[in-house]
Amino acid sequence: MKNRRLVDEDTVQFEVNEKLPHRDEMLLINGTAYNDKEKFILSITIPSDSIFVAPNKIIMPLAMIEMLSQLCAAQYAFEQRLNGKRHLLGYLVSIDNVKFVDSVYAGDKLDLVIRKTLALERIRRIKGEIIRGDIIVVQA
Repeated sequence: MKNRRLVDEDTVQFEVNEKLPHRDEMLLINGTAYNDKEKFILSITIPSDSIFVAPNKIIMPLAMIEMLSQLCAAQYAFEQRLNGKRHLLGYLVSIDNVKFVDSVYAGDKLDLVIRKTLALERIRRIKGEIIRGDIIVVQA
């Protein structure tokens, strides 16, 4: 099986925050994402001052879904802008088969990995994973 976090040689990169309308506390992801035609990968560290970090330093599960959603939005905007489209709106329509395998804490280094499983017109179905070290901590 191919390493889910390695990108192929034909990798394209882009700055995630340049593709998202989110700002300040609601921008949960930041940095350079990599795309190798099969998947998009973003490595982040959870900041301790995030509004989604509980007093015990655990990040709320909802925030992890939002992180994957933001990466999906950045991926969609990146692909559409490659095709010359500038004004984009995207909506998260549903989430299914979500598994929270382990807790995530402030300071954790995570890899967010998304793969398109279906693309029809403006509709995308995405499979996402959040990986800490060698452990998949979230699947959706």
